[in-house]
Amino acid sequence: MSKPKNMARKRYLCLCRVSNDSDGTSSTEAQLDMQRAFGDAREMIYVDKIMLEGVTGSMPGKRADLAEIVKRKRTKNDFDVLLVQRLDRLTRSGSGHGFWFEHECRCAGIEILFVGDEIPEGRYANLIKVMKYEAAQEQAFSISQRSTQGSQHAIEQGRNVTSTHTPFGCWRLYLSADGRPNHIIRDCGDGRQQKLDPQTYAVVDTYGEIGGRKGQGRYRKQKSELVRLMPGDAEEVAVVREIFDLHYRSGFGGKRIADVLNRRGVRSPWGKTWSQHQVESIYEQAAYTGRTIGNRMTAALYHERSPNAPKVVEINAELTANAERLPWRHRPRGEWFIQDQPLLIDFLDADVREMARAAQEAIWADRGNPDRPKKPRNRHNASDYLLSGILRAKQDGETLVGVLCGRVGEKVRYYRHRRGRRGYMKDSIFNRLIRADFLENAVLQEVEKFFGAMPDLDQRIAALIATTRERPDPSEGLDAMRGKRDRLRKRVEMIIASFDEADLKDAQAELARLRAERQQLDESIAQAEANDGLMDADPEAIALAIKSRLASLSANMADMPIAALRDVLRTLVSKAEVDLETREVRLQLSLPLDPNAMRLVGSSASSTSYQTHHVLRLDLAILDCAPVKIAKQRCYRCRRSAA
Repeated sequence: MSKPKNMARKRYLCLCRVSNDSDGTSSTEAQLDMQRAFGDAREMIYVDKIMLEGVTGSMPGKRADLAEIVKRKRTKNDFDVLLVQRLDRLTRSGSGHGFWFEHECRCAGIEILFVGDEIPEGRYANLIKVMKYEAAQEQAFSISQRSTQGSQHAIEQGRNVTSTHTPFGCWRLYLSADGRPNHIIRDCGDGRQQKLDPQTYAVVDTYGEIGGRKGQGRYRKQKSELVRLMPGDAEEVAVVREIFDLHYRSGFGGKRIADVLNRRGVRSPWGKTWSQHQVESIYEQAAYTGRTIGNRMTAALYHERSPNAPKVVEINAELTANAERLPWRHRPRGEWFIQDQPLLIDFLDADVREMARAAQEAIWADRGNPDRPKKPRNRHNASDYLLSGILRAKQDGETLVGVLCGRVGEKVRYYRHRRGRRGYMKDSIFNRLIRADFLENAVLQEVEKFFGAMPDLDQRIAALIATTRERPDPSEGLDAMRGKRDRLRKRVEMIIASFDEADLKDAQAELARLRAERQQLDESIAQAEANDGLMDADPEAIALAIKSRLASLSANMADMPIAALRDVLRTLVSKAEVDLETREVRLQLSLPLDPNAMRLVGSSASSTSYQTHHVLRLDLAILDCAPVKIAKQRCYRCRRSAA
């Protein structure tokens, strides 16, 4: 690269990227050293570094860092030059992506310098860049082809296992090229691995560290070694066998099995309580039936594993340009690679093994069916649940979610706690269901009657605004609160920047206290700002506007679509709690004193209704809704009281 004429005193950022961070940060640190040496030699001013570890250059949709660099220049304007080691460290997505970013940088006033590439200045510079950008993408394509071919060859020869992760209750046995056992690798479940003697199972060595990053410091298989899965810890093997027996012999589902294990205090693979999904992943795992199956799914960008030669992937160009990650795709049954695991053939009883294989084949045949109806990401897309995002459990404050329960064709809507699926335990109050239609009908009837008959509402609104006006000018207090918030923020930043990892663990309690104090200040500031905005408003005009809007809502609630009704409730219900012990529900009704707050909007500014509008609110009433039985049917009756 030809030397710039004069780069002295120019401010620069360093961009360092590596796709595979399993070796730690050595690659990015080497890139940074090279860039810093380049800047120091030209008397440039170092500003900051951007270290991207484990970030692919082949997926433009994942490169949010590039847009952030341009945004930083336009907002902070604290640098002039961006240093990158080579063009392939900037991107491997081809010249189109590379030149797009260069154009955005020129528009923002950023100069890009590629420290390790010999790119001459002048009219032919872009011609050379085109070749280098395309060569970087071609190199990624070539690496994909070679690695995919090598991976397929390794599993065909038994040097790799098609199961990416060692299944729960299993170990990996490593054999020499002539089939003699070398050692066993056991996953500890906390980021570490133990190397065991194949005869005595004594611990020979330990790899990785607790909570360490994926792959870092873990055992690296030698090319000549063969790998087999084998039964692992006896306690874990017994748990897996029990799960298979309960499911395939007794017909238990995942939730019921999770309850059985949790009641006995059996810990999951992650050392926590069992969830329905974790149990299902066990009895759907093919390895326990004496075989592992590869090539069933793929998220490849360039090539898929295939016998003889890698299969080239054809993906929509718009998807590769925008997606942060490619979606998993099912491959045809004829492309699967079934690998026998002879040491696991007797892991299960013969009858259970055959039942499991048949059931797993049926599951994957259904999943791979291209005509299978796709489940929407939101199962209640046009959600019928009016209290969704509003109703919370009194026991722990967590939001309840909507579910459908009952026989096919007779499904009924309920609200339930999320813990009913996570770490399920029979007879827990967190499993209890709240009948949605009964509760919603009772609440809507009370709201409609209440807001249709409030003759003194405008006087109450005007009186509250007038009372707010009589308070001392909050501007001085507002400035003081803002200053205190800034000091809190700086203190937190200082603690995080000054302490090492061990000290930070000791400081967690103090950090939690500071975060809580900061949150309280944010809420107080937002409320003060909202109140301050009412100082110049006409109380009677606001009162009349809100009363008129409420009268219109009350008259039209019966004809409103569900989405509009839900938005009305999110505006008017400031708090909603259900006691899962008794199924009694308490709702706080209040009114935001801002005509704009009564607009029917499609989404809230906050996940909780009582934080949606930082405006002055008028508390109106409390609704206590209790479940009752009428003619053998359970419904809700609400009793209204003053707020």
